Amino acid sequence: MTTHRTIARPYAKATFEQALVHAQLKQWHSILFVLAKAVENKTFSKTISNPSFPASQKFRWLSDICKGALPDLDRALRNNVDDFIKLLLAYKRLFILPDVLNAYQQLLYQHEKILIVCISSAFSLSASHKNRLDIVLKKYFNTAVEVHYKVDRSLIGGLVIQAENLLIDASIKNQLKRLKYHLIQR
Repeated sequence: MTTHRTIARPYAKATFEQALVHAQLKQWHSILFVLAKAVENKTFSKTISNPSFPASQKFRWLSDICKGALPDLDRALRNNVDDFIKLLLAYKRLFILPDVLNAYQQLLYQHEKILIVCISSAFSLSASHKNRLDIVLKKYFNTAVEVHYKVDRSLIGGLVIQAENLLIDASIKNQLKRLKYHLIQR
């Protein structure tokens, strides 16, 4: 079965390539962000998934949302955005916009050589801890990093750090699991 990510990837790649050619990487990131957030809105999502509304009305809504949120877009770019929305509507693919945004962000970060690092902790980290971790990770990976923090109470304590192929699990939960394994082995 095809996933939303699989369907979204070619749209993101084509959009990224066009944005790169026309030096519009940041603008398209903003455009995709606005469109994805609109589609993720429960009320709006319910409305645009209603088959009784014609595609032309859905197009006008999305186009107006984009124009309202990003009034500084030039006419040529606005026309390209409208064409993009029409394409998604024609193939009934509005639902993949959040995945298009995610895939586009990955391409953008690769292009800008930014490493995405996800840090899970049992408790919310203070701003000073986050700043120190950001500095340490930037130095460790020797590249720019964008760190995403999340709280996972099941870790009990410690941290789990994920970046590309690297996983550092320094959580209490993992240490207990390893202790249990070693005790059973004896």
